[in-house]
Amino acid sequence: MLSELDRLPVAARTEWGHLLLDMLRDVPGVPEGHGKWRFRRLLDADRTHPLIVGVATCSDRTIRVAFTAYAQLRHHEVTTRTGRTEESSALGVPLTPAPEEVGLGTPAPCASTESSASRGLP
Repeated sequence: MLSELDRLPVAARTEWGHLLLDMLRDVPGVPEGHGKWRFRRLLDADRTHPLIVGVATCSDRTIRVAFTAYAQLRHHEVTTRTGRTEESSALGVPLTPAPEEVGLGTPAPCASTESSASRGLP
């Protein structure tokens, strides 16, 4: 992810940094038992390698599966539009805020009904 951002002009990197920090501060501000997503996509110069960043309130299996599906859909859109399946790849990066960094203390559980730990997933 960092190498993709390093290719941008300084002003664009600054904008992305501010955007990511804003997204990380924004998603925790939801009522208990609810979740919030924010997404941003960046396409490289030849429009075949999207960088997809998703920030969510928390991370569990449901969130990871949904983000994976979102990233795969965006990749499919790129390859359908360009016809360059072999040359295309997508990088998806899901982020969640560290509770202590946004002043929340203990992390809140995800709104989904079953946690990843109960399913034996990482």
